[in-house]
Amino acid sequence: MKHLSLICTLCIFFIFTSFFATSVSAHQPIIVTKTQAPIMDPEVSRAFYDSLQNKSETYTITSTQPFTLYVNLLVPQSNPKGKFSATIYEGADKKNILKTLDGETIVWQGFFEPFGNDYYLKGPEYRKNVPAGTYQIEVFSQTNRGKYVLAIGEKEIFTPKDILRSMDVIPKLKANFFYSSPFTFLLTIFGGGYVLMLFVLSFIFGFIYRWILKQFRSKILRKRANQNIGSFDRFVRLGISVILFFWGVMLWNPILFFLSGFTLFETIFSWCGFYALIGKNTCDL
Repeated sequence: MKHLSLICTLCIFFIFTSFFATSVSAHQPIIVTKTQAPIMDPEVSRAFYDSLQNKSETYTITSTQPFTLYVNLLVPQSNPKGKFSATIYEGADKKNILKTLDGETIVWQGFFEPFGNDYYLKGPEYRKNVPAGTYQIEVFSQTNRGKYVLAIGEKEIFTPKDILRSMDVIPKLKANFFYSSPFTFLLTIFGGGYVLMLFVLSFIFGFIYRWILKQFRSKILRKRANQNIGSFDRFVRLGISVILFFWGVMLWNPILFFLSGFTLFETIFSWCGFYALIGKNTCDL
């Protein structure tokens, strides 16, 4: 199933690069952990989701070549009172202040991010060409509490691996950061495309599986192989497909999406893979 998810991701990656790369503005979403590693490739657009717990948070950037340093602070639109600031230091000792972004003195503007279908308030930002070296960004507020997003870099680069990881991260952000339903991710080209591709793959699997069984069953069973379940069985499978789909959205689980699609395949074509395997037929005719 891991390989199935990778194939699905590659399909979405093709759609993304072919049709939407020029029109979509997106950051690679990253949920910050206690062991957050230094940020390499600082020009690549990333969004770090974190929460202050009674103290400031520091991010380290390391680059071996000159680059364009871009820093922006955001908060979820549901947190309009969030006023976060940041101090950017040049060097690892926090002695040389490059810039202070004061979130208390500006008006935070509404901002829509289409990749995750979420709304933010956009705060202070900073952009400057800087030499190679180490830089530190310290995020803080008056209370040093609350959720914020630190965006770094402006180059929107998404590899298949990045998209696959984002598919796992965004539903978690929906539940734990924005307190919204993962169903809203289905409204995006990435979330909706991800589920659609899994359904397509499940249908392809269904056709291949049915063809294989037809080759190895008796001639009598081959005649019945196209349909082997009746109306009641189809209704039951439709209900199972719907349950698996909603369960899959809540957990954002590719296995559940695939099973939902395969069960829908059985419903549409009045065919059960298990019944075909054991030679059972409940078709009305």
